[in-house]
Amino acid sequence: MTESPFPFPLPARVKPFCILARGEDGKLWCLIAPTDYTAACWGIALADLVRHVALDLEHRFGSPPNKTISELRALFEAEMDRPTDFPRRVEEPHA
Repeated sequence: MTESPFPFPLPARVKPFCILARGEDGKLWCLIAPTDYTAACWGIALADLVRHVALDLEHRFGSPPNKTISELRALFEAEMDRPTDFPRRVEEPHA
């Protein structure tokens, strides 16, 4: 097992692309580890993430999930068409 910022250990074979972790009682956990690094797998992973966000906003604020998903989709498309930021490659830390 590898060291995990989550309240559970990660199996050694899991090499996540993205980890968000707040910890303790602040919650916000996110682990994105697609089964393969293809556009298709990333599309599924991103769709799953959007659904989780929609359910969280429903739980916290009563926002209807289908409305949240529509808003996220529209903003995603707008950001893809007219980026407000440009990502830079971040090197992985060496063990």
